[in-house]
Amino acid sequence: MQPHTIGILEMNVEKASHWFSLIANAGVLIGIFAVALELNQASRLSEANAYQTRSSEITTSLVELALSEDLAIVLVKLDEEGVSSLSPTELRRARAWNSAVIRRMQSQYYQYEQGFLETEVVDETFDIIVSNAYDLWKELDILDTIENSAWLSEIELRVNLEDRQD
Repeated sequence: MQPHTIGILEMNVEKASHWFSLIANAGVLIGIFAVALELNQASRLSEANAYQTRSSEITTSLVELALSEDLAIVLVKLDEEGVSSLSPTELRRARAWNSAVIRRMQSQYYQYEQGFLETEVVDETFDIIVSNAYDLWKELDILDTIENSAWLSEIELRVNLEDRQD
Protein backbone atom coordinates (compact mmCIF):
# COMPACT_ATOMS: atom_id res chain seq x y z
CA MET A 1 0.00 0.00 0.00
CA GLN A 2 0.99 3.47 -0.65
CA PRO A 3 1.58 5.91 2.22
CA HIS A 4 -1.35 8.18 1.37
CA THR A 5 -3.69 5.13 1.31
CA ILE A 6 -2.55 4.14 4.82
CA GLY A 7 -3.23 7.70 6.01
CA ILE A 8 -6.74 7.61 4.54
CA LEU A 9 -7.44 4.22 6.17
CA GLU A 10 -6.20 5.50 9.54
CA MET A 11 -8.42 8.58 9.17
CA ASN A 12 -11.45 6.42 8.28
CA VAL A 13 -10.77 4.14 11.27
CA GLU A 14 -10.60 7.20 13.54
CA LYS A 15 -13.88 8.56 12.14
CA ALA A 16 -15.55 5.18 12.51
CA SER A 17 -14.23 4.85 16.04
CA HIS A 18 -15.53 8.34 16.85
CA TRP A 19 -18.99 7.51 15.47
CA PHE A 20 -19.09 4.18 17.28
CA SER A 21 -18.18 5.96 20.50
CA LEU A 22 -20.95 8.54 20.00
CA ILE A 23 -23.50 5.80 19.24
CA ALA A 24 -22.40 3.81 22.31
CA ASN A 25 -22.68 6.90 24.54
CA ALA A 26 -26.14 7.64 23.15
CA GLY A 27 -27.12 4.02 23.87
CA VAL A 28 -25.92 4.36 27.45
CA LEU A 29 -27.93 7.58 27.91
CA ILE A 30 -31.05 5.95 26.47
CA GLY A 31 -30.51 2.96 28.80
CA ILE A 32 -30.17 5.23 31.85
CA PHE A 33 -33.34 7.09 30.85
CA ALA A 34 -35.22 3.77 30.46
CA VAL A 35 -34.05 2.57 33.88
CA ALA A 36 -35.13 5.87 35.48
CA LEU A 37 -38.58 5.52 33.92
CA GLU A 38 -38.89 1.95 35.17
CA LEU A 39 -37.83 2.96 38.69
CA ASN A 40 -40.38 5.77 38.71
CA GLN A 41 -43.10 3.41 37.55
CA ALA A 42 -42.11 0.80 40.16
CA SER A 43 -42.20 3.45 42.87
CA ARG A 44 -45.66 4.62 41.82
CA LEU A 45 -46.84 1.02 41.70
CA SER A 46 -45.50 0.40 45.22
CA GLU A 47 -47.27 3.51 46.48
CA ALA A 48 -50.54 2.41 44.89
CA ASN A 49 -50.08 -1.05 46.42
CA ALA A 50 -49.56 0.50 49.86
CA TYR A 51 -52.81 2.46 49.55
CA GLN A 52 -54.62 -0.64 48.32
CA THR A 53 -53.27 -2.70 51.21
CA ARG A 54 -54.32 -0.02 53.69
CA SER A 55 -57.79 0.16 52.23
CA SER A 56 -58.12 -3.60 52.15
CA GLU A 57 -57.03 -3.95 55.80
CA ILE A 58 -59.52 -1.30 56.93
CA THR A 59 -62.33 -2.85 54.90
CA THR A 60 -61.58 -6.33 56.22
CA SER A 61 -61.62 -5.14 59.81
CA LEU A 62 -64.89 -3.26 59.32
CA VAL A 63 -66.49 -6.31 57.71
CA GLU A 64 -65.30 -8.47 60.62
CA LEU A 65 -66.82 -6.01 63.05
CA ALA A 66 -70.06 -5.80 61.10
CA LEU A 67 -70.40 -9.59 60.97
CA SER A 68 -69.53 -10.20 64.61
CA GLU A 69 -72.52 -9.47 66.79
CA ASP A 70 -70.57 -10.36 69.92
CA LEU A 71 -67.68 -8.05 69.12
CA ALA A 72 -69.99 -5.15 68.38
CA ILE A 73 -71.72 -5.67 71.75
CA VAL A 74 -68.36 -5.78 73.53
CA LEU A 75 -67.15 -2.59 71.84
CA VAL A 76 -70.38 -0.72 72.63
CA LYS A 77 -70.16 -1.86 76.26
CA LEU A 78 -66.51 -0.81 76.35
CA ASP A 79 -67.36 2.66 74.97
CA GLU A 80 -70.36 3.21 77.22
CA GLU A 81 -69.32 1.54 80.48
CA GLY A 82 -65.53 1.28 80.33
CA VAL A 83 -62.98 -1.49 80.67
CA SER A 84 -63.95 -2.38 84.24
CA SER A 85 -67.44 -3.40 83.07
CA LEU A 86 -66.13 -6.16 80.80
CA SER A 87 -66.14 -9.83 81.73
CA PRO A 88 -62.82 -11.70 81.28
CA THR A 89 -64.03 -13.04 77.91
CA GLU A 90 -65.16 -9.61 76.76
CA LEU A 91 -61.89 -8.09 77.94
CA ARG A 92 -59.94 -10.66 75.92
CA ARG A 93 -61.98 -9.82 72.80
CA ALA A 94 -61.55 -6.08 73.33
CA ARG A 95 -57.80 -6.53 73.76
CA ALA A 96 -57.57 -8.72 70.65
CA TRP A 97 -59.56 -6.23 68.56
CA ASN A 98 -57.53 -3.25 69.71
CA SER A 99 -54.24 -5.15 69.29
CA ALA A 100 -55.27 -5.78 65.68
CA VAL A 101 -56.01 -2.05 65.31
CA ILE A 102 -52.52 -1.31 66.64
CA ARG A 103 -50.97 -3.71 64.13
CA ARG A 104 -52.87 -2.15 61.21
CA MET A 105 -51.89 1.37 62.26
CA GLN A 106 -48.31 0.29 62.85
CA SER A 107 -48.23 -1.23 59.37
CA GLN A 108 -49.43 2.06 57.91
CA TYR A 109 -46.69 3.90 59.79
CA TYR A 110 -44.12 1.49 58.32
CA GLN A 111 -45.50 2.20 54.84
CA TYR A 112 -45.19 5.91 55.63
CA GLU A 113 -41.57 5.46 56.74
CA GLN A 114 -40.85 3.75 53.43
CA GLY A 115 -42.36 6.71 51.55
CA PHE A 116 -45.51 4.97 50.36
CA LEU A 117 -48.08 6.93 52.39
CA GLU A 118 -48.49 10.66 52.65
CA THR A 119 -47.98 12.61 55.87
CA GLU A 120 -51.66 13.58 55.96
CA VAL A 121 -52.71 9.92 56.16
CA VAL A 122 -50.37 9.25 59.08
CA ASP A 123 -51.40 12.48 60.81
CA GLU A 124 -55.04 11.35 60.65
CA THR A 125 -54.01 8.10 62.32
CA PHE A 126 -52.13 9.98 65.04
CA ASP A 127 -55.14 12.23 65.60
CA ILE A 128 -57.32 9.15 66.21
CA ILE A 129 -54.74 7.68 68.55
CA VAL A 130 -54.29 10.88 70.54
CA SER A 131 -58.01 11.69 70.77
CA ASN A 132 -59.10 8.37 72.25
CA ALA A 133 -57.21 5.23 71.28
CA TYR A 134 -54.04 5.79 73.34
CA ASP A 135 -55.86 6.07 76.67
CA LEU A 136 -57.96 3.02 75.82
CA TRP A 137 -54.88 1.00 74.82
CA LYS A 138 -53.25 2.04 78.06
CA GLU A 139 -56.31 1.00 80.05
CA LEU A 140 -56.47 -2.31 78.15
CA ASP A 141 -52.76 -2.78 78.94
CA ILE A 142 -51.80 -3.48 75.32
CA LEU A 143 -49.24 -0.74 74.63
CA ASP A 144 -46.57 -3.43 74.77
CA THR A 145 -47.93 -4.83 71.49
CA ILE A 146 -46.43 -1.82 69.73
CA GLU A 147 -43.22 -3.11 68.14
CA ASN A 148 -42.02 0.01 66.30
CA SER A 149 -40.26 2.16 68.89
CA ALA A 150 -40.19 5.20 66.56
CA TRP A 151 -43.97 4.98 66.16
CA LEU A 152 -44.49 4.63 69.91
CA SER A 153 -42.21 7.61 70.56
CA GLU A 154 -44.15 9.72 68.07
CA ILE A 155 -47.45 8.69 69.68
CA GLU A 156 -46.19 9.57 73.16
CA LEU A 157 -44.81 12.89 71.93
CA ARG A 158 -48.16 13.82 70.40
CA VAL A 159 -50.08 12.64 73.48
CA ASN A 160 -47.83 14.76 75.71
CA LEU A 161 -48.30 17.79 73.44
CA GLU A 162 -52.07 17.29 73.56
CA ASP A 163 -51.98 17.00 77.37
CA ARG A 164 -50.09 20.31 77.63
CA GLN A 165 -52.65 22.05 75.43
CA ASP A 166 -55.55 20.89 77.64
